[in-house]
Amino acid sequence: MPENVSTASPRTGSRLSTTADVLAHAIQAACAGVCVVDSSGAITAVNPAFEALLGLDASRLIGLPFSTISIQPLPESDAWLETDRRQRCYSFTGAGGKDVFAAVSTVPVRAGDGTGGWLLVAHEATDFDDHRALLREREEQLLGMFENLQELYFEVDLFGNVKVASPSALRHTGYTPDELVGMNVHRLIPDDSLTAGLAGALSAGRDRLTNQDATLRRKDETTVPVSINVALATSQNGQPIGYRGTLVDLSETRGAERDRDRIFSLSLDMLAVLDTRARIIRANPAWVQTTGYALPQLIGSRPFDRFHPLDELPAREARERLRAGALVRELRIRFRCADGAYKWFSWSITPPAAEGEVYCVVRDISNVMEAETQREALISTLKETAERLARQAAELQGLRDEAEYAASHDALTGLLNRRAWFDLATRTRPAAVTLLDLDSFKQVNDTFGHPGGDVVLIEVGKRMTGRVASRAHVGRIGGEEFGILFKNYAEAVELSHEVLDCIGGTPIALSAAEITVTASAGLAPGRRGGRSREDAVARTYEDADQALYEAKRSGRARLVLSRDLRAGARPSAA
Repeated sequence: MPENVSTASPRTGSRLSTTADVLAHAIQAACAGVCVVDSSGAITAVNPAFEALLGLDASRLIGLPFSTISIQPLPESDAWLETDRRQRCYSFTGAGGKDVFAAVSTVPVRAGDGTGGWLLVAHEATDFDDHRALLREREEQLLGMFENLQELYFEVDLFGNVKVASPSALRHTGYTPDELVGMNVHRLIPDDSLTAGLAGALSAGRDRLTNQDATLRRKDETTVPVSINVALATSQNGQPIGYRGTLVDLSETRGAERDRDRIFSLSLDMLAVLDTRARIIRANPAWVQTTGYALPQLIGSRPFDRFHPLDELPAREARERLRAGALVRELRIRFRCADGAYKWFSWSITPPAAEGEVYCVVRDISNVMEAETQREALISTLKETAERLARQAAELQGLRDEAEYAASHDALTGLLNRRAWFDLATRTRPAAVTLLDLDSFKQVNDTFGHPGGDVVLIEVGKRMTGRVASRAHVGRIGGEEFGILFKNYAEAVELSHEVLDCIGGTPIALSAAEITVTASAGLAPGRRGGRSREDAVARTYEDADQALYEAKRSGRARLVLSRDLRAGARPSAA
């Protein structure tokens, strides 16, 4: 549009008076994202479409280094004239760190002051990730083919210096690929057959040379006849940069053909060649020995027709992989033999060759599969046995725990029994001991029977343990007598009063009535010294028992301290 031609801006309503204004307005209104980057790599401008593409406002983008939003680098600033302007796919980091894929055209620009920069025009390419995964898969396939290539693949520059050689170079030439890189091709092809053939092809307007016979000089100075296929290699802009091609050792090929026929006949593995319709056109004698079919029965038949019905899915998947050009390795399929029985075969199948033929190497693995089945059955049996033993061990441990619990706890109340209580007192040397006896308990048994008395004992045990919690240990010493081992003397008296209160403070519900029971208690400090710990515990018990006796004699339902405590003596804390 000529300069000074006015037009209205749909956004502002103002007039656009210059070509630059019109261009700026067009960029702002464009559906494609536009980003301007200066020579330092900093973003200087973006349009709304670019903001929408990344989900980021211009205020967050302006001034950022371009490298913070894309892993693809921009070209060096001093090479802006040679920048590849073709559209490429960029991965941007959008809002929330999300990957945004876009097809980007990069255009170098230069300002009036001589500084350079770039103009990027981006279109969303959401399917790029799928294309990238497909390309990666193809690259892996090509790499696998390159690594297993039987022919010698090579690339040379325009001067005949080797740039790339496939791993098969060692077998063909005696040189490793690394040794070949940098070597001139005339060292390997000393005659002029290759040069002359290329010259003739180029003069005839062809960019490739097919099946050119030549003589290859190996590293050990021996020579072998070879056949070479060469094509002209060009850069992205169509300029010649060298040649790429393949070399075939004809002597090996001829020898291999003889060996192939010999191996084909003598191989213990079943070898077969299939045509484009998956019919056997050639099979070796191992098929007859393994399947029981005569060769005339095999030739023209389709192996897929003899597969087990349950193996239809892996067989169909294998066919799809072969149609896609993939190699099938060790496919385990059951095959129906002449006697009607199925045998497990391991199939390795090549994709169709140029002439459409498919090559198969098949091995009978019935014994292997049987061994695996037996192993799985054995593992299953061992697993079941281990689980059973684990259950038995858990049950035994449970019984052991129950036995240990029963040996140390009162069967009625669940409290420590007399033996366990005294053992614990001997080990821990308590700071104080309280002995407690229910008042007039014989009357409870006489009135309500022993079942009623048992209910009272159980309830008293619950109330005692609920009151002292983890601050003391409660045991049933015998009959209606209980013992408390205190860890801390300072709280022994107060807790003992609380225990008496909680026993007599609330009636106990029996089946026929509610009764209130009281208890008498004697408290003594833990003894120290003596001949042994057992002796100290026995003396402490006697002190508490004497205090209990005095509580009973002085009217019951009370706590009496031992004589030492009444005299004002204060034992040391445990």
